[in-house]
Amino acid sequence: MPSGSDGRACRDRRVCARAEARRGRRGPPEDYGRFPAVVSDDDLAEFFFLDDQDRRLIAQRRRDSNRLGFAIQLGTVRYLGRFVEDLSEVPPAVVRYVAAKLEIGDPRVFDEYVGGETRWDHQEEIRRRYNLREFSDLAAQAELSAWLQARAWIGAESHRVLFDRTIDRLISSKVLLPGASVLWRLVGTVRERANERGWLLVVDRLSDVERAGLLDLLVARGENAEPPFDRLRRGPVKPTAEGVVDALLRLRELQVLAPRLTGLEDLPFARVRMLMIDARTRRISDLQDLRELRRLATLAAFATIAEQAARDEVLDHFLTVLDDIEARAEARLKAKRLKSAPAIDTAGLTLADARRR
Repeated sequence: MPSGSDGRACRDRRVCARAEARRGRRGPPEDYGRFPAVVSDDDLAEFFFLDDQDRRLIAQRRRDSNRLGFAIQLGTVRYLGRFVEDLSEVPPAVVRYVAAKLEIGDPRVFDEYVGGETRWDHQEEIRRRYNLREFSDLAAQAELSAWLQARAWIGAESHRVLFDRTIDRLISSKVLLPGASVLWRLVGTVRERANERGWLLVVDRLSDVERAGLLDLLVARGENAEPPFDRLRRGPVKPTAEGVVDALLRLRELQVLAPRLTGLEDLPFARVRMLMIDARTRRISDLQDLRELRRLATLAAFATIAEQAARDEVLDHFLTVLDDIEARAEARLKAKRLKSAPAIDTAGLTLADARRR
């Protein structure tokens, strides 16, 4: 995947495009470390641009084929984050673009380079000259591990998005990308550990009674009854006195369920948000299929945050009812005044007439 000091917007567009294309697919992407079908003009200009230092190094090759091959491999490692094993996969548009920049009239000389052994020496020289590190480098792995753990904990991103961000990180750190399955497993392991850490922060502080109460939310009592969880997350909607009573009963039920210490205050906002999205959007059957640790964390987060929101709902319903009562009282007073208006007018006229006499 391409990267560069000023290529953030470009990388982000590709991340979004890949995430959309891979939706519903498990495992590392098929285009990992490979050229896309079409390399955009912006990417060509960014990653295959040759500065003065590049040109001095390229000029040390005497044959056009070697100069072109060296330059293409240099741009490739900047764009993809790794060297390609089969140089015949380099798109013709890339070959033509680099050949034009080097003023090489016949781009077909690259075919001579593809089948030769010189490319291996060039790869080693590029590693050395541009301080590229192998993924196996211990310092590189330590840096990546620290960054990945922090990113996985704070961001709560999906496996695929975190995988793409990790590629960006490796490229910006001048670390050559490893095999797709190696990086995919590493990201998955770190992400799973971060998830476990978050769920445990919430669940470890629950008492046995609280755990049982939360799990019972997903169980329907009676043949046609709905699980309490569906009713609680739906909430009262009627802005009437009856609605106020329903809101108070719901608040009381949530107060009983809500754990006193949930660990939510120790979770990054993104993790709390993900738990609430699960609680509000997943079907009961989906929640029941979750691992118990995650299921309990989701229910505990919902109970705690819903209890806080329920307080506001009670006040909103109560104020709505008070406003309605006040409006009705004003309407009755106005109607009463209008009803007595003729008598008041008559009395006023009689009084005025008496004063004139």
